[in-house]
Amino acid sequence: MSDAAEISRSSYDYVIVTLDGFTTRKAEGTVLLKSIGDAIRESSTEVIIGGIGVDLRDVYLRSMALPAHRILSGALGMLCHRVANFELPLHAPTDPVLLSKADVAYRHIHKTSFLLEDRFPEAARRFAAIYDASGVSS
Repeated sequence: MSDAAEISRSSYDYVIVTLDGFTTRKAEGTVLLKSIGDAIRESSTEVIIGGIGVDLRDVYLRSMALPAHRILSGALGMLCHRVANFELPLHAPTDPVLLSKADVAYRHIHKTSFLLEDRFPEAARRFAAIYDASGVSS
């Protein structure tokens, strides 16, 4: 999902932001982070940083204006990309119809899908429980 206003219309435990370090620092990235922060500020939703970059967490903290304990640094064991303007081969069991409706697609490239920092271990444990229960990680 790339429209942050959609986030405020539902309830989420976590939002995973998959911007790379360069895009995060550009105006488009900081505007998106601010709008996500605005959309979830009054909730308990936590943010997982799915990008890599020096001092990236600081950019998130400034842009989103959320308490530090709600922003977790992470690393994704998958490739993520916007669906629009990409022509890549499909991998089973990808459904091309569902893919055409998505904003973002991903492909697992490693057995470990997510790595989360241990700065806030309880938040990391809650995310692990939700993700493990989804069946995606099996």
